[in-house]
Amino acid sequence: MSFYLWGVAHHTWHPVGSGYVPQPGDVAVYGLDPTTSQAQHVAVVIGYSQGARGPDVVNGDGDRTGFSVVESGTDQYKSDLTGNGGQLAGYVSPPALPPSHRRR
Repeated sequence: MSFYLWGVAHHTWHPVGSGYVPQPGDVAVYGLDPTTSQAQHVAVVIGYSQGARGPDVVNGDGDRTGFSVVESGTDQYKSDLTGNGGQLAGYVSPPALPPSHRRR
């Protein structure tokens, strides 16, 4: 199952343009194909600066080296896939923890 479909099924999908402000721990979804519900790339949000076009993210990426390496980037409104790359489509938030699992 794709991150997008999981987010829709769990009511945690936030499309770009919805006014949602990404939070650390969200998954940024890039290059979403609406006909297949599959994305080209995902990354974990580690921050967001007000007024930026995209979030600050960290992800594993093998496109540049042929090996999976951890990368981070700021204002990632477009993934760095080879070719056109994927535009930011939205975010999937993790489910809320029950009160018994939250930090105090």
